[in-house]
Amino acid sequence: MPHLCPTTAIKRDTGDNYLLKAANIKKILSVLNEFYTLELGITETDLEVINANSIAKEGNTSEILKLVELVLGAAVECENKKEYIENIMLLDETSQRDLMVIIERVRLPPINIKKPIN
Repeated sequence: MPHLCPTTAIKRDTGDNYLLKAANIKKILSVLNEFYTLELGITETDLEVINANSIAKEGNTSEILKLVELVLGAAVECENKKEYIENIMLLDETSQRDLMVIIERVRLPPINIKKPIN
């Protein structure tokens, strides 16, 4: 998946600027959409639209959880999944169990990422 999003596309020093943070989140969502569509052929969703502005401005935990679910789902489905799964296996049992619940929730229904709310 790194080929879909060069690390230079993400601004690292956003400080308190929620607009830069939101722009970063929107770039990540765009890459995830492309990954799920092109690599997995997934075109339908049970997930709601992710509000990048709400994450950036308010730290909305339910929106953050949706984003984390999509990232974890991509991590365990991408070409480097072995590496990511091995890292998950190094975590304590409780963390592994929590991540597996999230991963299973993402993998069960077919998903597609709708365009983020601007």
